[in-house]
Amino acid sequence: MQYARTTLTLFLALVALVALAACGGDSTDPTPAPSLSTPTAEAEPEPPPTPEPTVTEGDIEEAVDQAIEEKGTEATVDDVVAVLEDDSDSIRESAEEMLAESLAVLEAASDGESEDDESDPDVLFRFMSAVNTLYAGQNEESIPAFDLIIRIHPEMPRAYYYRGVAFLRSEQYDLAREDLEKSLELDPESGDTYLQRGLLHHDEGDEQAALDDFNTAIRLAPWLADAYRNRGALLINNGQTAPGRADLERALEIYLFERSEERIEEVRGLLDNPPAGPIEMFKATDILPRLP
Repeated sequence: MQYARTTLTLFLALVALVALAACGGDSTDPTPAPSLSTPTAEAEPEPPPTPEPTVTEGDIEEAVDQAIEEKGTEATVDDVVAVLEDDSDSIRESAEEMLAESLAVLEAASDGESEDDESDPDVLFRFMSAVNTLYAGQNEESIPAFDLIIRIHPEMPRAYYYRGVAFLRSEQYDLAREDLEKSLELDPESGDTYLQRGLLHHDEGDEQAALDDFNTAIRLAPWLADAYRNRGALLINNGQTAPGRADLERALEIYLFERSEERIEEVRGLLDNPPAGPIEMFKATDILPRLP
C-alpha cells in the first residue's frame, strides 16, 4: 500500500513536469524588466521645407490688368484669382490690394477727376513706380504697368515713350518702334524720343536713319550729351573724323557740367587715344531716359 502511494506521487509529479514543459518549460519572463535608465529620446522629424511661392508679385499685377481689361470697373478679386488659379489667403490678399489700387485709378479717370493726365496723383504714382522699375533694369517687368496707364490715359506721350524704351531694351524692336512713333505723334518736340529711336535704327543697321534722328534730337534738345556722343561715334566710323571729334568734345562739356564721371572718363579716353577700329555706339541699355 505504501508502495502504491509512492508510485502515485511520482506519477503526479511527472504529469506536472510534462504540463510545465508544454507551457514553455522556461519560467523566464520574456518581457524585459523595467529599467531606471533614461530612455533614449526619439529624434523629432524635421519639418518639411517651406515651398517656394509659385505666384510672384508680377504675376498678380498681370492678372489684375487682365481682369480689368476684360471687365473694367466690374472686375473683382475672384476674377483675379481665377486667372492665377491660386485662391490661397496670401495671394487673395495681395490681389485684392492691387486690384483696389488699379480700380481707384481707373474710376478716377472715368469720373473725369483730373483734366491733366500727368497731374493725376494716382496715375503719377503708378507711372513713377513703373519708371523706377525700368531704371532698375527690370525692363519687361515694367511693361504691364505702362500697359495699364496707357489704357487709362491713351494720350499720355511719356507712357508710350518709356514703354518703347522697355521694348527697345528687351530687343522687341517692332513694338519699340510703334510706341516711340506714337509718342512722337503726341509730342513731336521730344528730343529724348528721337534719341531712343535713333538707337533703334542703329541696332537695326540703318545708320542714315539713326543719324537723322540724332540730328533732330540735338536740334530739339541741345543739352543731350548722349545724342552728341552717338552722333560723333557714327560720324567717325564713317570717315568724318573732324565733325565726329567736335561732337565728342561737345558731349564732354555737357558731361562735365552734369558731373557724369563714367561718361567723362570714356569720352576723354576716346579723344586722347582714338582707337584704331570703330568707336562703339551707346546701346539702349547704356542710356537712361530722362525723368519726366
